[in-house]
Amino acid sequence: MSDNIFRIAIIGCGGIHHEHARALVGLPGVALTQVCDIKPERADASAALYGCRAVYDAKTVFESDEVDGVHICTPHYLHGPMAIEAMRCGKYVLVEKPMAGNLAQAREMIEVSDSLGGRLGVIFQNRYLEAARRLRQIIADREMGELLGIRGTVAWKRTPEYYSDDWHGRWATECGGVMMNQAIHKLDLLQWCAGRPATRVSGRVSTDGLYECIEVEDTAHIRIEFEGGLVGTFYATVAGSENEPVEIHTRLEGGRLLYRSGWLYRWESDGRLTLLVAPERQAKGDKAYWGIGHRAQLKDYYESVLGGAPIWLDARQGFGALEIIRALYAASRGGQPITLPWIGE
Repeated sequence: MSDNIFRIAIIGCGGIHHEHARALVGLPGVALTQVCDIKPERADASAALYGCRAVYDAKTVFESDEVDGVHICTPHYLHGPMAIEAMRCGKYVLVEKPMAGNLAQAREMIEVSDSLGGRLGVIFQNRYLEAARRLRQIIADREMGELLGIRGTVAWKRTPEYYSDDWHGRWATECGGVMMNQAIHKLDLLQWCAGRPATRVSGRVSTDGLYECIEVEDTAHIRIEFEGGLVGTFYATVAGSENEPVEIHTRLEGGRLLYRSGWLYRWESDGRLTLLVAPERQAKGDKAYWGIGHRAQLKDYYESVLGGAPIWLDARQGFGALEIIRALYAASRGGQPITLPWIGE
């Protein structure tokens, strides 16, 4: 730290890095001092926009004495190796989802973070939305009795142009399709709200609409068995006709709740929806599906780091959704359910 300011670098200057950079503005005790990208024009443009230094090599960031923390916003296959190297160089790390491309890397990230006193946070910003937290609280506190079932849906549209860069749509670089990229946030919410470990995963993935331009899945369905017998189901596609609202349906002893893209409703027996939680504000524009939770998560992360408290949404918290997805891929290939915990690939 310099002058009691925690100095931050963002690695990867694609679209999502703007959410991180904007969220850092005004947070007490922190400052964005470097942005890094292997494409100099992108790093230069970001540096000019946010008033910081442009760097073109991640190793330079990791070895810099002028950086205390690193945000990793690179293609998925780089998340694990970069996070591990950064932590071993003494940095705190906040990594975008998925935390890694496979379970072996994710476990190594947990081990390295633990050995250094807990340095790794994983971005799942939707957990910070008021409606999601209220849903979790109602279930955890049994305000409407026991949770009897839970179901999630993501139905979005991606065009071939979305996959025209050098990493989307490929197993080696994106490490999966709709589940590893778009739907992982909502799967994380579902398993977090369920409030108990997943024990068995079955399902299938397929490429239904984008088979001419991608290797990975554009559609998936999952059945998740949780500890205690709870069953959850999840459907996701980016082969739809539009970006529809994300939904999580919960059936409890005392009725049903519907989470819909940051809004929470009670589903009455006559079919009416009673509003329980409305967002204070909503994201706008063509990236509105990212939501508005990044600032809340970054604020929480740096309050923990600067205050010497444990990081809440840490590597272990980030592991659950990844384990379910990698188990789904194995179940789809082999045609058999996968029992968790699972060693993985």
